[in-house]
Amino acid sequence: YEDFNAQITNYVNLEAEEVLFTQKKAYSNDFGVHGTAAGSSLMNPLRAANDDQIATSYASEVSSPIFAGDYTMQQIKWIMTYKNDVYRSEYTGAEIRRFMDWLVNVKEDGSNPVRHRNLLPITSGMEYTVTETERGKFTLGDITVNGQPLEDDTVYTVLLVGADTYLEHPTFCNCPMPEDLKEKREDRYVDQYTSYDCIRDALAKTKQLLEPTEYVT
Repeated sequence: YEDFNAQITNYVNLEAEEVLFTQKKAYSNDFGVHGTAAGSSLMNPLRAANDDQIATSYASEVSSPIFAGDYTMQQIKWIMTYKNDVYRSEYTGAEIRRFMDWLVNVKEDGSNPVRHRNLLPITSGMEYTVTETERGKFTLGDITVNGQPLEDDTVYTVLLVGADTYLEHPTFCNCPMPEDLKEKREDRYVDQYTSYDCIRDALAKTKQLLEPTEYVT
C-alpha cells in the first residue's frame, strides 16, 4: 500500500516537456504606435544573447501574446510565427538604410513588402519611423541606433531573422532582396539552425523574454 501510495502522490510524467524558463511579465501582441510589445520582447533577447548591435526580423515574428508563466519549447514555437533562417551581417549605416527600404517601402512597380502593420519589421537596438501613405502602404522615415542618428559610414553588426520566400516570391510580395546585401550576410549557424534554436539558446542566457522597447513610430 505504501509503495502504491508513493507512486500516486509523487507521480512524475517522464514524457512531459522540460520547462525552459518562467516568464514573469506578460506582453500584448496588439500593434500600437510603437510596434508590438510581444514582438519586441522576443527580438531583444536574440540581439542581447548574440552580442549584436542591431537585430531585425523579416516582418511578423510573433503570432500571439506573451503570457506570464512556465514555457516549454513547444509553447515558444506556438508563439513564434514559423521557423525562420538566422543570418549575421556587417552592414554600413548606408546599407542598413537600403535594407530597411527593402523591408518597408512600396517599390516603383507597386510591389509592397508590408501590406499591413503586423508585417512591419521588428527591430532591436534600432528605431525607425514610417508614414502610412495609404492603407497598408508605408514610407520609411528616420532611423536611429539606440536613440542616436544612424551613421552612413559606420559598420554595424546585424542579426537578421526571417525567410526570403514570402518577400521574394512573385505570388506574394515580389520584393527580392538587393543582391549585394544578400551576398554580405552569412548563415549565423550551420546544420539548419533556425530561429527556434536561436531563441532557445538566447533564453539560456537571458532567462526571460526581455522588456519591450519602442522600436517604431
